[in-house]
Amino acid sequence: MRYINLVVLVLLIVSMNVYSQENNEELFYSIEENEYIKDWFSQEVESMQMTDDVKEAYYDVIIKYTSKMDELGDEEENYSSEDFRVKLSSIVDEMNLNMKEVLTTSQYKIHEKNFKLILWNIKIKKGWE
Repeated sequence: MRYINLVVLVLLIVSMNVYSQENNEELFYSIEENEYIKDWFSQEVESMQMTDDVKEAYYDVIIKYTSKMDELGDEEENYSSEDFRVKLSSIVDEMNLNMKEVLTTSQYKIHEKNFKLILWNIKIKKGWE
């Protein structure tokens, strides 16, 4: 449980920084949306019924790859929208490969579903879909 707040914080930072709107617009997600995402993500992680060791490994992978997403976000202006999406997708694919080594099949399905939902929401808010 000690990592849940850190992971949620990292996800929120990524959602605000990596996927932020163009130049000086408001936060990507409102405070209410951030709270909802935090609660939803916590419930989803708990539904995976991971042991403490697996949960720690899961959070380690999440943190590693959301940090890469954050770094990519810092360089967003250097890429076309399509190139940025390709690079982001590549990071997510790499993260998912690592998750397959950490999680059981049923846990991985939940993780994959969750990240697809997160990315879908971001794509909608960015106007990519």
